[in-house]
Amino acid sequence: MFSVFEILYYSQLLASLTYFLGSLIYALPIPLYGVKKWAPRLITDSIYVIIWNSIYIAVLSFMTQLLTMLGVSWPAYEEWLNQVLSFEEVLYAFLKILISSLALTEANLALTIPLGQLMSILLTIITYTEGLISVSSLIYQYVGIFIALGILFLAIPFRVGRSAGGAMIGTSIVFYVGLPYLPQFLDNMGLNPLNSSIPSSNQPHIYEYFYQQVLPHLITSLILGPSIYIFLLLAFSAGLANVVSGYSSRLPLPIDLY
Repeated sequence: MFSVFEILYYSQLLASLTYFLGSLIYALPIPLYGVKKWAPRLITDSIYVIIWNSIYIAVLSFMTQLLTMLGVSWPAYEEWLNQVLSFEEVLYAFLKILISSLALTEANLALTIPLGQLMSILLTIITYTEGLISVSSLIYQYVGIFIALGILFLAIPFRVGRSAGGAMIGTSIVFYVGLPYLPQFLDNMGLNPLNSSIPSSNQPHIYEYFYQQVLPHLITSLILGPSIYIFLLLAFSAGLANVVSGYSSRLPLPIDLY
């Protein structure tokens, strides 16, 4: 697998190629606007990529500073995810024990159906949390590579990969900074899943307690809440991607060529 600096090196080569293509088109004795218009675009695109290569380390440092300003960190976020997953697994094991402890009577057999449905829902929640852990780990470990690949896509001549490059850079930055804030977001909304407790098997009306309190809280705090937050991050990512790649045919940095 290529290292980050190898990717940046290739993006620098593509930027140089783009610059020379723009200069070549400028020098062509062809008075066609459809061809000549690409000359300043290619040259400005190459300069823009060189700027991104130059500020790559500064961008990573700025992302770390944003995490500090928000008062969050990736180790704390990963620990929170593991605690949530452990809580879900313990709750699932509790339900299995509860079902296995039921005596084989007609009344108890009628209870196994809703308890089985509850276990299926809980399995879905566990799968969702495991998926969130996998995505978070991927972003945390490879955010630098994703940003470098985004710069590489920006460097492709004739703006072929500009949209993809902007999307990779914008998504990487927003999710790297935003995901560790998820526990704080849920806590501010009163949806922290760790505030739930596992009831005792001797508790009266335990089945009603599961359906009326535990299950709704788990769905809202472990599926709806994180989904809403991730949707907000995607919206911010789309906005930042547009800024990075430029609106329509313009780049976010004004570069005038004479």
